[in-house]
Amino acid sequence: MTSQKTNDVGSHALNTPKSTSTDTNQSTSATNTLASPLPNILSLVAVFVATLATIAAGYVHGNMHLETVIKNVLK
Repeated sequence: MTSQKTNDVGSHALNTPKSTSTDTNQSTSATNTLASPLPNILSLVAVFVATLATIAAGYVHGNMHLETVIKNVLK
């Protein structure tokens, strides 16, 4: 049987040293560890543009007019 109590989950983490590395004088912030969101933003914009281009191509290729579509929707 172990000597842990029933509600003793994670208590071993309290006994570990705070830092064992030698470069503890350097501070890190969240801004220099985050990756750039630029690729994600560009991908999202590309998806929007592709979606709108597909809709526009459907209107042109199908010889559809916005007035006709609105009339059919309202029926």
